[in-house]
Amino acid sequence: MNLWALKTFKHESLENEYYTTWKNNRDRDDNLRIHYEVRLIFTDRFAQHLFCLNELNFQPYLEQLQIGCEIAPAFIDYLLTQIPVIAERQNKKEIYWQLWKDLSQQVQKIAINTSSSNYRSEDTRKLIRNMLQADSQWQKVEYENQYLTFGKNLLLEFVTNAGKNADVFGSLVSLIYHFPSIFFKSGIHILAKHQKEEGGLDYSWE
Repeated sequence: MNLWALKTFKHESLENEYYTTWKNNRDRDDNLRIHYEVRLIFTDRFAQHLFCLNELNFQPYLEQLQIGCEIAPAFIDYLLTQIPVIAERQNKKEIYWQLWKDLSQQVQKIAINTSSSNYRSEDTRKLIRNMLQADSQWQKVEYENQYLTFGKNLLLEFVTNAGKNADVFGSLVSLIYHFPSIFFKSGIHILAKHQKEEGGLDYSWE
């Protein structure tokens, strides 16, 4: 399962998660609940529309998406599973990383601000981890996955800036383990820098 197939799998998993959330909350006031199917259909269609706006730097929606990283992380997380699926179909994988880059600075700020906080939204944590491929189940055949080379520098920049966050730090550990030829040389110095700065902080990130 390559990166893009994995994104498809995550997309399907999130569909199930949305359904479970909706089912568990079915006794709430109907006027305050958006049916999960409507939400999924909207997000799917919005992702297709957004993909077509890449030459316009995803305007006029980019600012709202950046704000959404903080106030609607579950929506952004789901959206970011849709874009690479579309990119794969059109053989334009670089567009996923273009959007990733445009959202990265905001998510880095969130990661830094929540690194030492006892309060951390689970949706926010999932967004951070999924952007950094922390929970991806890589197979051995993919250990030199060239798709990740599109985003190598972006991923390393994210960890350089926000590696004090345990999830961010652990994500690079995972990437180095699975893709040493891509991430080890640069990544190990980034990890060492953060480990030294944090004075041996326990990075129990699972």
